[in-house]
Amino acid sequence: MPDLSIGRISGAFGIRGELKCDPSNAGRTLFIRGARLTLEREGASRVVELDQVREHKGRLLVHLKGVDTATEAESYCGGVF
Repeated sequence: MPDLSIGRISGAFGIRGELKCDPSNAGRTLFIRGARLTLEREGASRVVELDQVREHKGRLLVHLKGVDTATEAESYCGGVF
């Protein structure tokens, strides 16, 4: 887990690869289109690029570049930025 977490992926949303993200108050402003963030999950980390970000019911829905299906998105669930 990063020293300072800015958000957590809580699940997949829909069929087009969007992810539900619960950002920290401090990290919320970092979630913008084109941002490159490090995502850690199960001891592994990777840099991802945010292709789209929108708000939905108090949380953010993010679409990562190159993740286009619900099945692909599920592999990111539980990850921490």
